[in-house]
Amino acid sequence: MIPLTARAQDQAVPVRRIALVGGGHAARLHRDALGLRRDFAIEAVHDPDPPGPCAETWRRAPTLEALVAETGCDVVAVCTPPAAHAPVAALALAAGKSVLIEKPVTPDAASFSRLQANAACADGIVYSALHAAFGREVRWAAEQLSGLVDPGPLVRFRSEFTDPYLDTAGAVTPRARSLGGPWLDSAINALSVIGRLTPLDGWAMTRVRVRASTSAQAVIASLEGLGQARGGLVTRWDGRPSRKTTLAEFASGVRLSLDHMAQSARLEAGGRILTLRGATAPNPRLIEHYLALYDDFDAHLREGRGNLAQASAAHRLVHEGQERIAHERPLGA
Repeated sequence: MIPLTARAQDQAVPVRRIALVGGGHAARLHRDALGLRRDFAIEAVHDPDPPGPCAETWRRAPTLEALVAETGCDVVAVCTPPAAHAPVAALALAAGKSVLIEKPVTPDAASFSRLQANAACADGIVYSALHAAFGREVRWAAEQLSGLVDPGPLVRFRSEFTDPYLDTAGAVTPRARSLGGPWLDSAINALSVIGRLTPLDGWAMTRVRVRASTSAQAVIASLEGLGQARGGLVTRWDGRPSRKTTLAEFASGVRLSLDHMAQSARLEAGGRILTLRGATAPNPRLIEHYLALYDDFDAHLREGRGNLAQASAAHRLVHEGQERIAHERPLGA
């Protein structure tokens, strides 16, 4: 087994102060990950909804304006439902703050474009927090592929991301009601993984099918890339445990298999088989995602540049799929 590159070590740098907007599940992940770091500190939280568990942990700002103006924060982390991301980010950017935004950055293409325009003339940076791209198995795969002479372009992939967000009666669970459905919630995760392995420019959505019943809600998408490249993407909510996998094949014959829940991987290249066994890390899977993500965010802050340009291709495909879904049948209501 070839080891992962070690996480960047703590350095003697000023602590960056973070203000959180939102107090639910995503905010708890940020809280737990940042509690293991020395270079970021949470100053306060504003939860637009009734206070969640996180809002009871830190100093609570009564309004978003107060959070931005009075806490002395350097960064605003936006952990609200997707529809609120762009307005919150715009207010923070206008106040000169940098902004980290949970996935997806926006639920539609128009608001993404407006945010890009705001970011282009702002003092702070905008960073899209695509945490799935920082999974242990994804980072390992990217390292192995970069070490090959030439794996060639991606010619085929299939991603399946399933979450247990339906109850026994087939209703969406309370935790998932604000997520916008399985496509908006999970397609960005799946595509950010593919984007870590190969550029997504040139890929397009060719077909989107919606399947809904009392036992599952699913969106099945087909994609085409340059040449004969093909992709398949399934996002599903049901009542079973989470399953998240990615299979990819490159023009040279290199094959990659990722099990994101097990954090394991298998790479077949030139007669060799390389494997990454399931995680034995001391931290939960998603906390490991966010620890690595904050390493990358810190690097972007140091360089003074956001990552919306890099995240735009994955979001374009998500938005294309979302538009097709809207014409067929709403999900996640």
